[in-house]
Amino acid sequence: MLYEIFASLFHLSHVVFYLAVRQMMKFALIKELQPYGNDDYNIRVRVCRLWRGKQVKPSCNAGLRSVLVDEKGDAIHGFAHETDYPFVSGKLKQGEVYNIANFFVQKTQEQYNVVDNAVELRFNARTIFRRLENSLPKIPEHRFYLLEYNQLKNRIDNHKVLTGKSSTIYHV
Repeated sequence: MLYEIFASLFHLSHVVFYLAVRQMMKFALIKELQPYGNDDYNIRVRVCRLWRGKQVKPSCNAGLRSVLVDEKGDAIHGFAHETDYPFVSGKLKQGEVYNIANFFVQKTQEQYNVVDNAVELRFNARTIFRRLENSLPKIPEHRFYLLEYNQLKNRIDNHKVLTGKSSTIYHV
């Protein structure tokens, strides 16, 4: 009886170890993510932008929002709902590179997207963020979707992907 218990615990520890190693080794690129399917993706990304979401009516906070970029330069919107904000907010820092696991991939909304991608990531209390300090993969610090001036008129009333206002840097 004791042998059976030990053997089952030994087997269980090997299964847990195998799953942990598998979880750490397999990285998907942003363009490989599919909605509503496999939720055991791992990604290696840089947090380009990080901000507190706001809701207009009623006026209140709406979670945490981010733009993430992978080593190929592809971008994706990542977010946590307001109820998950306390679990996610202190784990991310703009400009840093992370291995991220245990997130949900879903289709983007029909309009008002911050990046041109058919899917987005939803983070929650189970999401694991592991900051990479050494041997970072070469991941761009920013991802811009720039338009030629003559294309701006075509974006009027097109709310699929938001077009922001350009800024000028006066002093660094």
